[in-house]
Amino acid sequence: MFGFTNEEIVTRGTFWTIWRCPTTVFMQVRGYLDNARSTEWQQALQHEYDKKYPRFAAMEVTQVDPQTTVQHRFKAAMWIRDTFKIIEQGALLTGARPGPLVVSRTLLRLIGLDNIVLHVDPADFQAHLDAFRQGNKR
Repeated sequence: MFGFTNEEIVTRGTFWTIWRCPTTVFMQVRGYLDNARSTEWQQALQHEYDKKYPRFAAMEVTQVDPQTTVQHRFKAAMWIRDTFKIIEQGALLTGARPGPLVVSRTLLRLIGLDNIVLHVDPADFQAHLDAFRQGNKR
């Protein structure tokens, strides 16, 4: 997936998978996302970060159906903000579907960080991941 191999999978849940290479942690989340499931993927990702924070992080959410509450989204935004004070740069692929795109844009505006790049085009996202895997920001 996006250049990551099965050997780089570090953990898998019922609706998410996390890959890791020396420079980057990548997560794919898919399916219905309520407050409990959102908390689950955040906890899984934080557990991976606690082992060792990566320089770069990326996430693909093109198949997510976000149904979280506004309060939960605010809590998630604060977690993302705190996390990306440590991580050098992030990339997020939402695709063009309104649900993931609108929620992600709103969260990114809320946290106000400039080190997370939102992508709707998988080819652009792939180029970003390729740079990350080579140890470069984009």
